[in-house]
Amino acid sequence: MKWGEAGLGEDQFDGPRAMASDLDGNIYVSNQNHGWIQKWDPNGNYLLRWRSQRAYGIAVNSQNHLLVTDSWGRVVRYDTSGNYISEFGSHGYSDGQFDSVRKIAVGKYDNIYTTDGYYQRRVRVQKFDPNGNFITSWGSVGTGPGQFSNPHGSGIAVSNDGFVYTVDGLLNRIQRFTTDGDFLNMWGSFGEGDGQFNGLWELVVNGAGYLYVADPPNSRIQVFAPNGDFVTKFGEFGHYGDKFDRPFLLAMNDPCTLFIYDSGDNTEIQKRI
Repeated sequence: MKWGEAGLGEDQFDGPRAMASDLDGNIYVSNQNHGWIQKWDPNGNYLLRWRSQRAYGIAVNSQNHLLVTDSWGRVVRYDTSGNYISEFGSHGYSDGQFDSVRKIAVGKYDNIYTTDGYYQRRVRVQKFDPNGNFITSWGSVGTGPGQFSNPHGSGIAVSNDGFVYTVDGLLNRIQRFTTDGDFLNMWGSFGEGDGQFNGLWELVVNGAGYLYVADPPNSRIQVFAPNGDFVTKFGEFGHYGDKFDRPFLLAMNDPCTLFIYDSGDNTEIQKRI
């Protein structure tokens, strides 16, 4: 099943930057160019949209509230109809502030994790409680374990068993941390082989802790065990059927339905079970 096309209409895409599924299986896409959050049901039927200025990352908590990052240095909370609830954050470099907040994930106990920073400025993951109170942060600029070349725009995910996974697209690697930020391991390098990437961007984790990773220029999705061992891959370049141009964004709902936003000439969402 697939739906969507490029354009400025209600059921079209223009500069999508993140995708998420709520507890009912509905799909949300942020379109940064015009600030729209769009909503579809699990079968691709368009439902509604609302404006959230310069919206970027999206995550959903256990209350079925959407947490949306924006370029104003905020995390804004909405209900599933787009009604504003609350917000936290401001622009800055101190704990709890954001330089260039982008991707966001929600973990156990509804704690919130964000990627923040831009290239050689301060780069880090920040952790907040469900109300947006700062807990801790980790990361610095570099290529070593626990460091980031550029988390700006790159994916973050939290598994049910308490691991935080981050994507570093410039280094073509994934890092795994505890929820307190302790580095555990990393994997990945540039290339087209199994476990290699070419500008990876997004990842999601299923209920069993397996990672699905979008590898856009290689036109495929790779699957890894929780410790980073390669499991399988699927996808090939093409514009028809179940092929990909540049699979860019991912979302997953229970138990294991994967939604893939395919960019390039395809500009559509594919649903895989």
